[in-house]
Amino acid sequence: LMELSKKDKYAVVGFGLTGQRVAEFLASKRLNITIVDDKSLAKFDPRKVARLKAKGVTFKCGPGSLAKATGFDCYFRSPGIPLVHPLFIAARKQGSKISSQMRLFFEFCPAKIIGITGTKGKTTTANLLLKLLKSQGINAYLTGNLAADDPLKLLTSLKKTDVVICELSSFQLEDMTVSPTVAVVLMLSSDHIDYHKTRRSYLRAKRNIVRYQTKRDTVVYLPSSANFARVSAGRRMPVKVENSRAVVSFGKQKFLVDLSKFKPLGTHNKLNAAAAVTACISVGGRNVKAMERTLRLFKPVRHRLETVAVRAGVRFVNDSISTIPDTARAALSVFSEPLIIILGGQGKGLPYTGLAKAIAKHKNILGVIVYGQEGKTIVKALDAARVQNFYTVHTLPQVFGLLKRLAKPGITVLLSPAATSYDQYPNYEKRGEHFTQLAKNYKV
Repeated sequence: LMELSKKDKYAVVGFGLTGQRVAEFLASKRLNITIVDDKSLAKFDPRKVARLKAKGVTFKCGPGSLAKATGFDCYFRSPGIPLVHPLFIAARKQGSKISSQMRLFFEFCPAKIIGITGTKGKTTTANLLLKLLKSQGINAYLTGNLAADDPLKLLTSLKKTDVVICELSSFQLEDMTVSPTVAVVLMLSSDHIDYHKTRRSYLRAKRNIVRYQTKRDTVVYLPSSANFARVSAGRRMPVKVENSRAVVSFGKQKFLVDLSKFKPLGTHNKLNAAAAVTACISVGGRNVKAMERTLRLFKPVRHRLETVAVRAGVRFVNDSISTIPDTARAALSVFSEPLIIILGGQGKGLPYTGLAKAIAKHKNILGVIVYGQEGKTIVKALDAARVQNFYTVHTLPQVFGLLKRLAKPGITVLLSPAATSYDQYPNYEKRGEHFTQLAKNYKV
């Protein structure tokens, strides 16, 4: 485990939100800290800069600063800066340590940690698990891959009897050398290939969630992620769903938890709910009735297969979180009624072949509307799969203009873009909000 020493020199690389939080935490320990960023100091909030300078923090910012950041004992990496950056390669050769916000949290956290990872489904599973644990009287917290949350601030209030749920991205897992007490592994596909370069590298980062587990730890995993479970030295708890019930075996006990009233749409969401139930039982949850009540009352997380409006007999479903082809395929499997799907945005370099073939095989797709920067790539895949009824536009407002001609009462319009929002929106939330607004104002 890492020891923080006043004799050592620490570099916080990147002064974004994560870097600011790491700097604040280290400054509270009165350590020798330098913040390094290739952006000029004038680009950052002067109040935050002044506050840290008052605590003795040094800033080395401006073009080329990362290349000159040598001679530190430890470097704290921000998630957006890859581990293969030349700075970190050189630092390791010099014997320096590389750490991160999440690694700091894991090493100093006194509580039991449940880590959740997967290509998609982490947020819904983590939020549900938090409610399940609280229904059992367990003092639980949620942190991790959430912009509004600072895990390091939790450290001052946590006790050994608490449970912390960490939603973990591949960026956060990439340099981890500690695994959680309970690892929950959801559906794994390819994502962030623009960052990791290869699927193998992406999965290697994800695998750190179980790589360092001991015999005292537990891995909860979907059947499709069984290969990950084999890496773990801990107890293996596969996720099972039979007749709309989660089936959980723990020692000599067997638990059957009804999932039939769980509202989020799709088989994949039922599996994720069962994963949350299994994780809850693994840390002592035993009250099945309280779990079933929690499942029944749970509201879908925004932008995830969320019905946002019904106008003129047309149902509008917002799945803006779907930023890769595999999640759009999963969304398709939810619907048996006549469907129009909206695809597009900015791509991640992933193929659309499988999604196009799934669309071609789907019996009830009345049309595909493609928009945005990735339009030509998606259209090429649809053409190759011999999909008939597809249309291309540039923006979501234009999509809704086209829907006035295509949509009929009784159909569902699904936004499941299979691409990021960055060509036209700052994030998937803003895209989903715009879609919701357009849907609520829809008139024939």
